[in-house]
Amino acid sequence: MRLRILRPSSVAADSAPAGETPFPQEWRELYSAALFETRTDRLTLRIRDAERALAERARQLFAGNPKPAELKAMDACFRALDALRFCYGLRSDENESA
Repeated sequence: MRLRILRPSSVAADSAPAGETPFPQEWRELYSAALFETRTDRLTLRIRDAERALAERARQLFAGNPKPAELKAMDACFRALDALRFCYGLRSDENESA
């Protein structure tokens, strides 16, 4: 099985008119920060921040007009963050409270 990690610049960037951002950048920036974090002591925080931003954006989308391309990209990013956590042997917030 191959894991494909989406680079934020490739996430549905072709769906917007030239010079226009397809959707809010915050989750994409936080996702990048988590993917490219080199300090393992900061990785858990970066992943958590990215997941929170993704969840907030998902709430915004479902409250309004969901964009299928963005939802698909966000799902892939959630999965990539989970795989990153697993690869580093980090526990999710849910497991930490158990």
